[in-house]
Amino acid sequence: MSRIPNLNIEATLNALNRLAEAMPVDALSRLTEIAPERDCYTIDEFCSRNSISRAFYYLLKEEGDGPEEMRLGTKVLITKEAAEAWRTKPRRGTKRETLGKAKG
Repeated sequence: MSRIPNLNIEATLNALNRLAEAMPVDALSRLTEIAPERDCYTIDEFCSRNSISRAFYYLLKEEGDGPEEMRLGTKVLITKEAAEAWRTKPRRGTKRETLGKAKG
């Protein structure tokens, strides 16, 4: 039976902080980079920029709360303006969220 070594959380956090401080600023920004700003986004880029999962995107779309989509052949794109309109649009919450609140 193998033994798991004791982890010193504080030492680990200190080591990670030292690594982060030693990294050049541009390397840090590349590590946390999300989809760059552009005129249109794919669904994956839109989800990344708005910190939502692809599954949640389709749930919102199914309930009529997704952003307006533009189609080019089989490709689905979301314009920068549609993304901004979606972000500022008030939402009532998904059916799942509403059902969860009613049960709880």
